[in-house]
Amino acid sequence: MKTIYGFLIMIFMTMNISGQQKGKDRDPVVAGSFYPAGKSELLRQLGQMFEEAAVLVSFNIKPEEKVRAIIAPHAGYVFSGTVAASAYGCIPKDAEYDNIFLIGSSHRVSFPGASVYTKGNYLTPLGTVTVNTELGEELIDNSKLFSYYSSAHSSEHSLEVQVPFLQYHLGDNIRIVPIVLGTQNSKVCKEIADALKPYFNENNLFVISSDFSHYPPFDKAVEIDKKTVEALISGDPDKFLRTLRDNSNMNIEGLATSMCGWTSGLVLLHLAMNEPELEFKHILYRNSGHSSYGDRSSVVGYNSVVLIHKDFKNKKNTDFSIEYEDQQKLLEIARESIRSYLYKDKLPEIKESE
Repeated sequence: MKTIYGFLIMIFMTMNISGQQKGKDRDPVVAGSFYPAGKSELLRQLGQMFEEAAVLVSFNIKPEEKVRAIIAPHAGYVFSGTVAASAYGCIPKDAEYDNIFLIGSSHRVSFPGASVYTKGNYLTPLGTVTVNTELGEELIDNSKLFSYYSSAHSSEHSLEVQVPFLQYHLGDNIRIVPIVLGTQNSKVCKEIADALKPYFNENNLFVISSDFSHYPPFDKAVEIDKKTVEALISGDPDKFLRTLRDNSNMNIEGLATSMCGWTSGLVLLHLAMNEPELEFKHILYRNSGHSSYGDRSSVVGYNSVVLIHKDFKNKKNTDFSIEYEDQQKLLEIARESIRSYLYKDKLPEIKESE
């Protein structure tokens, strides 16, 4: 009896531990520093940033186009929030996606491949956002490039700061797939893109989180950031990598990187390769020196970019499909035509109603 009792206790303990690990929602770690921790203040600031973005840019996405991906910055909202809002503002508020893939490059730890958050949902001051943990587990099961590495997510800000924009603009009925890249290897980035390719379609949105130049003087940042984003929107991964190397070889004072999330940007470029119906559009540029809080002697650059599917609605309208019942009717007509021609040397009459 004692053995059975002890065995039951072990089962319940295992169930409890497993539940805690599997159901661990991610708490916000930069609320109160990168963005407001209070719901009302966060909503006010988000509304203000979207209004400012609407004044600075025209969201010139045509009705027949669909946003497939965006690149948005991840700095404190007082520095980069308006640029981020300009990317999200290109997405119609009533747009629906099956999944939103959030992809950012690790700022805290280095590790092989990519880490997918699969232990619970994402929490922000605006509420809970559902994580598609089943899809995340599928990625891990299907590719050695993906894993769950807890340290990659516990203090990483690049994905977290994107989530309130999604909640504000698209509402609560969204599902995210948070992916942090640990690799700095361009070949591995290509392999990660290949693994994600089956999910890169019109049903899913990809959000790439990245700032651009880090710590050059204001004027140099403007110059470098223009070169980098032009290489990126060319859609050519090799040109993009060459530009990063060229920028580094210029030995610009203070320049630590041309794009902190270059690996995430490279993954998107590989995903969009060989899809001529896709087009990159640059939306807005600012750097921290444009903010009243910034120091122009050392700035961080921010670009917003969207990847659109051209003529998407017309493509959908021209897709040809036949219902199952009609397929069976056409098959029967074909069979009858063959029988009639072989045995009666004539084709059967077909009524218009058929």
